[in-house]
Amino acid sequence: MKFNRTVRWLDEWQNEFQTCYELWQELEANATAHHLSNEQHVEVARMMIRYRAMSDECYKLTDRKERWRRFKEELDPLYHAFEDYCKNNGYPNFVFIKGGKKGLRTIAGLEVLPPIYEEISFTFDDYIFLNCHYWTTNVVKKDGKWGVVDDEQHVIIPFEYDFIFRKPGIDDNYILLKDGKQGMANLEGMFYTLPIEVEMDAIYDVPEMELSLFSKDGKWGWWWPEDRKYPNLYEHYCGPKYDEIFVRRVEYRIMDDEFDEYFYARIGDELFYILYWTIK
Repeated sequence: MKFNRTVRWLDEWQNEFQTCYELWQELEANATAHHLSNEQHVEVARMMIRYRAMSDECYKLTDRKERWRRFKEELDPLYHAFEDYCKNNGYPNFVFIKGGKKGLRTIAGLEVLPPIYEEISFTFDDYIFLNCHYWTTNVVKKDGKWGVVDDEQHVIIPFEYDFIFRKPGIDDNYILLKDGKQGMANLEGMFYTLPIEVEMDAIYDVPEMELSLFSKDGKWGWWWPEDRKYPNLYEHYCGPKYDEIFVRRVEYRIMDDEFDEYFYARIGDELFYILYWTIK
Protein backbone atom coordinates (compact mmCIF):
# COMPACT_ATOMS: atom_id res chain seq x y z
CA MET A 1 0.00 0.00 0.00
CA LYS A 2 1.49 3.35 -1.03
CA PHE A 3 1.66 6.00 1.66
CA ASN A 4 0.03 9.40 1.14
CA ARG A 5 -0.18 11.68 4.17
CA THR A 6 -3.21 13.46 2.67
CA VAL A 7 -5.47 10.41 2.57
CA ARG A 8 -8.55 10.99 4.69
CA TRP A 9 -8.60 7.74 6.71
CA LEU A 10 -5.22 8.51 8.33
CA ASP A 11 -6.98 11.16 10.43
CA GLU A 12 -8.16 8.29 12.64
CA TRP A 13 -4.58 7.20 13.38
CA GLN A 14 -1.74 8.48 15.54
CA ASN A 15 1.99 8.37 14.91
CA GLU A 16 3.28 10.21 17.98
CA PHE A 17 3.35 8.42 21.33
CA GLN A 18 4.29 9.29 24.89
CA THR A 19 7.28 7.39 26.23
CA CYS A 20 6.65 4.97 29.08
CA TYR A 21 9.17 6.87 31.18
CA GLU A 22 7.40 10.20 30.69
CA LEU A 23 4.05 8.65 31.56
CA TRP A 24 5.50 6.96 34.63
CA GLN A 25 7.03 10.27 35.78
CA GLU A 26 3.62 11.98 35.54
CA LEU A 27 1.91 9.22 37.52
CA GLU A 28 4.67 9.14 40.14
CA ALA A 29 4.57 12.92 40.62
CA ASN A 30 0.81 12.82 41.11
CA ALA A 31 1.07 9.91 43.54
CA THR A 32 3.74 11.69 45.58
CA ALA A 33 1.61 14.82 45.88
CA HIS A 34 -1.73 13.20 46.73
CA HIS A 35 -2.69 10.35 49.03
CA LEU A 36 -6.09 8.93 49.88
CA SER A 37 -7.84 9.51 53.19
CA ASN A 38 -8.82 6.54 55.36
CA GLU A 39 -12.39 6.66 54.03
CA GLN A 40 -11.14 6.72 50.45
CA HIS A 41 -8.89 3.74 51.18
CA VAL A 42 -12.01 1.81 52.14
CA GLU A 43 -13.71 2.82 48.88
CA VAL A 44 -10.69 1.70 46.84
CA ALA A 45 -10.60 -1.63 48.71
CA ARG A 46 -14.22 -2.26 47.73
CA MET A 47 -13.41 -1.48 44.11
CA MET A 48 -10.45 -3.86 44.27
CA ILE A 49 -12.60 -6.74 45.48
CA ARG A 50 -15.12 -6.13 42.71
CA TYR A 51 -12.39 -5.88 40.07
CA ARG A 52 -10.74 -9.11 41.21
CA ALA A 53 -14.04 -11.02 41.18
CA MET A 54 -14.97 -9.78 37.70
CA SER A 55 -11.49 -10.53 36.38
CA ASP A 56 -11.64 -14.11 37.67
CA GLU A 57 -15.04 -14.57 36.03
CA CYS A 58 -13.75 -13.32 32.67
CA TYR A 59 -10.70 -15.57 32.65
CA LYS A 60 -12.90 -18.62 33.27
CA LEU A 61 -14.92 -18.03 30.09
CA THR A 62 -14.11 -20.46 27.29
CA ASP A 63 -15.98 -18.52 24.59
CA ARG A 64 -13.36 -16.10 23.22
CA LYS A 65 -15.93 -13.66 21.78
CA GLU A 66 -17.81 -13.47 25.07
CA ARG A 67 -14.58 -13.14 27.04
CA TRP A 68 -13.44 -10.28 24.79
CA ARG A 69 -16.84 -8.59 25.14
CA ARG A 70 -16.78 -8.85 28.95
CA PHE A 71 -13.25 -7.46 29.14
CA LYS A 72 -14.02 -4.55 26.83
CA GLU A 73 -17.50 -3.67 28.10
CA GLU A 74 -17.27 -4.52 31.81
CA LEU A 75 -13.74 -4.99 33.11
CA ASP A 76 -11.94 -2.24 31.16
CA PRO A 77 -14.42 0.46 32.29
CA LEU A 78 -13.90 -0.59 35.92
CA TYR A 79 -10.13 -0.46 35.46
CA HIS A 80 -10.39 3.07 34.09
CA ALA A 81 -12.70 3.98 36.95
CA PHE A 82 -9.76 3.11 39.24
CA GLU A 83 -7.52 5.38 37.21
CA ASP A 84 -10.00 8.26 37.32
CA TYR A 85 -10.66 7.81 41.03
CA CYS A 86 -6.97 7.98 41.89
CA LYS A 87 -6.27 10.86 39.54
CA ASN A 88 -9.12 12.84 41.12
CA ASN A 89 -8.67 11.84 44.77
CA GLY A 90 -5.10 10.61 45.28
CA TYR A 91 -3.21 7.35 45.57
CA PRO A 92 -2.77 4.82 48.37
CA ASN A 93 0.60 5.12 50.12
CA PHE A 94 2.11 1.66 50.46
CA VAL A 95 5.67 2.63 51.42
CA PHE A 96 6.67 2.99 55.05
CA ILE A 97 10.03 3.97 56.60
CA LYS A 98 11.76 2.43 59.60
CA GLY A 99 15.36 2.91 60.63
CA GLY A 100 16.05 4.93 57.50
CA LYS A 101 15.04 2.04 55.22
CA LYS A 102 11.83 1.53 53.24
CA GLY A 103 9.33 -1.32 53.25
CA LEU A 104 5.98 -2.00 51.64
CA ARG A 105 2.53 -2.76 53.04
CA THR A 106 -0.88 -3.40 51.52
CA ILE A 107 -3.81 -1.04 51.67
CA ALA A 108 -5.05 -3.08 54.66
CA GLY A 109 -1.76 -2.58 56.52
CA LEU A 110 -0.27 -6.05 55.95
CA GLU A 111 3.53 -5.92 55.57
CA VAL A 112 4.58 -7.11 52.13
CA LEU A 113 8.28 -6.21 52.28
CA PRO A 114 10.33 -5.49 55.41
CA PRO A 115 12.05 -2.07 55.67
CA ILE A 116 15.44 -3.09 54.25
CA TYR A 117 15.54 -1.24 50.92
CA GLU A 118 16.98 2.14 49.91
CA GLU A 119 14.07 2.96 47.61
CA ILE A 120 10.87 1.39 46.32
CA SER A 121 9.66 2.36 42.88
CA PHE A 122 6.14 3.69 42.51
CA THR A 123 3.93 1.25 40.63
CA PHE A 124 0.54 2.57 39.55
CA ASP A 125 -1.26 -0.78 39.50
CA ASP A 126 -0.22 -1.77 43.02
CA TYR A 127 -3.36 -0.22 44.47
CA ILE A 128 -5.42 -2.77 42.54
CA PHE A 129 -3.49 -5.91 43.28
CA LEU A 130 -1.59 -5.74 46.57
CA ASN A 131 -4.58 -6.02 48.87
CA CYS A 132 -5.57 -9.33 47.27
CA HIS A 133 -1.95 -10.49 46.91
CA TYR A 134 -2.66 -10.77 43.20
CA TRP A 135 0.51 -8.91 42.31
CA THR A 136 3.59 -10.18 44.13
CA THR A 137 6.62 -8.49 42.54
CA ASN A 138 8.19 -5.26 43.73
CA VAL A 139 10.72 -2.85 42.20
CA VAL A 140 13.33 -1.97 44.83
CA LYS A 141 16.79 -0.42 45.16
CA LYS A 142 19.62 -2.08 47.06
CA ASP A 143 23.34 -1.22 47.19
CA GLY A 144 22.78 1.57 44.68
CA LYS A 145 21.17 -0.57 41.96
CA TRP A 146 17.58 -1.45 41.07
CA GLY A 147 16.05 -4.92 40.79
CA VAL A 148 12.76 -6.76 41.27
CA VAL A 149 11.93 -9.10 44.17
CA ASP A 150 8.86 -11.12 45.07
CA ASP A 151 7.09 -10.98 48.42
CA GLU A 152 9.50 -13.53 49.84
CA GLN A 153 12.44 -11.37 48.71
CA HIS A 154 13.58 -13.79 46.02
CA VAL A 155 15.37 -11.85 43.28
CA ILE A 156 13.32 -11.89 40.07
CA ILE A 157 15.30 -9.27 38.12
CA PRO A 158 18.93 -8.88 39.29
CA PHE A 159 20.15 -5.69 40.97
CA GLU A 160 22.16 -4.34 38.05
CA TYR A 161 20.08 -1.53 36.54
CA ASP A 162 20.18 2.25 36.93
CA PHE A 163 16.40 2.27 37.27
CA ILE A 164 13.38 0.01 36.76
CA PHE A 165 9.69 0.84 36.69
CA ARG A 166 6.50 -0.99 35.89
CA LYS A 167 5.28 -0.16 32.39
CA PRO A 168 2.08 1.90 32.87
CA GLY A 169 -0.98 0.28 31.39
CA ILE A 170 -2.64 -3.09 31.35
CA ASP A 171 0.29 -5.45 30.79
CA ASP A 172 2.82 -6.85 33.27
CA ASN A 173 6.12 -5.66 31.78
CA TYR A 174 8.98 -3.71 33.29
CA ILE A 175 11.09 -1.00 31.69
CA LEU A 176 14.82 -1.36 32.44
CA LEU A 177 17.23 1.60 32.23
CA LYS A 178 20.99 1.15 32.05
CA ASP A 179 23.76 3.38 30.70
CA GLY A 180 21.26 5.68 28.99
CA LYS A 181 19.49 2.88 27.11
CA GLN A 182 16.15 1.18 27.73
CA GLY A 183 14.89 -2.40 27.55
CA MET A 184 11.92 -4.42 28.68
CA ALA A 185 11.42 -7.57 30.73
CA ASN A 186 8.42 -9.72 31.55
CA LEU A 187 7.50 -11.80 34.59
CA GLU A 188 5.65 -15.07 34.23
CA GLY A 189 6.43 -17.23 37.25
CA MET A 190 10.12 -16.71 36.51
CA PHE A 191 12.12 -13.96 34.86
CA TYR A 192 12.86 -14.09 31.18
CA THR A 193 14.07 -11.41 28.80
CA LEU A 194 11.87 -10.25 25.95
CA PRO A 195 13.39 -9.61 22.53
CA ILE A 196 13.68 -5.95 23.57
CA GLU A 197 17.18 -5.85 25.07
CA VAL A 198 18.57 -2.88 27.00
CA GLU A 199 19.75 -1.11 23.85
CA MET A 200 16.70 0.91 22.75
CA ASP A 201 16.56 4.71 22.81
CA ALA A 202 12.99 4.76 24.16
CA ILE A 203 9.94 2.57 24.71
CA TYR A 204 6.48 4.02 24.12
CA ASP A 205 3.02 3.61 25.59
CA VAL A 206 0.04 2.71 23.42
CA PRO A 207 -3.14 3.42 25.44
CA GLU A 208 -5.46 0.46 26.12
CA MET A 209 -3.26 -2.04 24.26
CA GLU A 210 -0.54 -4.47 25.26
CA LEU A 211 1.38 -3.28 22.23
CA SER A 212 4.87 -1.96 23.05
CA LEU A 213 6.62 0.30 20.55
CA PHE A 214 10.30 1.14 20.74
CA SER A 215 12.80 3.21 18.78
CA LYS A 216 16.50 3.00 18.05
CA ASP A 217 18.53 5.30 15.81
CA GLY A 218 15.35 6.80 14.35
CA LYS A 219 13.75 3.46 13.44
CA TRP A 220 10.69 1.81 15.00
CA GLY A 221 9.76 -1.69 16.06
CA TRP A 222 7.13 -3.42 18.21
CA TRP A 223 6.37 -6.32 20.55
CA TRP A 224 3.28 -7.76 22.18
CA PRO A 225 2.56 -11.01 24.09
CA GLU A 226 2.39 -14.14 22.00
CA ASP A 227 -0.89 -16.04 21.78
CA ARG A 228 0.26 -19.55 22.68
CA LYS A 229 -2.86 -21.10 21.19
CA TYR A 230 -2.16 -19.52 17.78
CA PRO A 231 1.63 -18.94 17.80
CA ASN A 232 1.96 -18.50 14.03
CA LEU A 233 -0.98 -16.20 13.45
CA TYR A 234 0.77 -12.91 14.25
CA GLU A 235 4.15 -11.27 13.89
CA HIS A 236 4.58 -10.62 17.62
CA TYR A 237 8.00 -8.98 17.43
CA CYS A 238 9.76 -6.82 14.90
CA GLY A 239 13.09 -5.11 15.47
CA PRO A 240 13.50 -1.38 14.79
CA LYS A 241 13.40 -1.07 11.00
CA TYR A 242 10.33 1.07 10.16
CA ASP A 243 10.29 4.83 9.60
CA GLU A 244 6.92 5.35 11.29
CA ILE A 245 4.11 3.44 12.98
CA PHE A 246 0.41 4.34 12.90
CA VAL A 247 -1.98 3.07 15.57
CA ARG A 248 -5.71 3.74 15.47
CA ARG A 249 -6.66 6.43 17.98
CA VAL A 250 -8.52 5.33 21.09
CA GLU A 251 -11.80 6.96 20.05
CA TYR A 252 -11.70 5.05 16.74
CA ARG A 253 -10.35 1.75 18.07
CA ILE A 254 -13.17 -0.64 17.28
CA MET A 255 -13.11 -4.07 15.72
CA ASP A 256 -13.99 -4.26 12.05
CA ASP A 257 -16.61 -6.63 10.59
CA GLU A 258 -14.12 -9.51 10.58
CA PHE A 259 -13.11 -8.88 14.21
CA ASP A 260 -9.56 -7.84 13.37
CA GLU A 261 -7.43 -5.24 15.13
CA TYR A 262 -4.34 -3.97 13.37
CA PHE A 263 -1.92 -1.08 12.85
CA TYR A 264 0.30 0.20 10.04
CA ALA A 265 4.07 0.52 9.73
CA ARG A 266 5.78 2.67 7.10
CA ILE A 267 9.03 2.29 5.20
CA GLY A 268 9.53 5.14 2.77
CA ASP A 269 6.25 5.66 0.92
CA GLU A 270 4.93 2.13 1.53
CA LEU A 271 2.51 1.16 4.32
CA PHE A 272 2.45 -2.35 5.77
CA TYR A 273 -0.68 -3.85 7.37
CA ILE A 274 0.22 -5.48 10.72
CA LEU A 275 -2.38 -7.82 12.22
CA TYR A 276 -2.48 -7.30 15.98
CA TRP A 277 -5.49 -9.33 17.10
CA THR A 278 -8.27 -11.45 15.60
CA ILE A 279 -10.91 -13.91 16.73
CA LYS A 280 -11.06 -15.81 13.45
